[in-house]
Amino acid sequence: QKMAQVGEALTGKNFISEQAAISAAIDFICKLNRVLNLKQDYKHLDIPRNQLQHFAQASQGSSMSCNPIQLTVEEWAKRFEAFM
Repeated sequence: QKMAQVGEALTGKNFISEQAAISAAIDFICKLNRVLNLKQDYKHLDIPRNQLQHFAQASQGSSMSCNPIQLTVEEWAKRFEAFM
């Protein structure tokens, strides 16, 4: 429901379905990334693969404790690997 509210806030529109509002939020963010020329992966950072575990462990800080979905170090490492 929060993501649907984000979709309505970003677009200034009211949506009949929650899924339509979520899709609008995702579309808006993707378009914004293109306009800002943000990279879609981490390849340009030239991070050595042997450092991924370090980054995964560092992602376990207290600022991440409020995330609705808690990821393990291994799950973070897999996600980082997917963006390399």
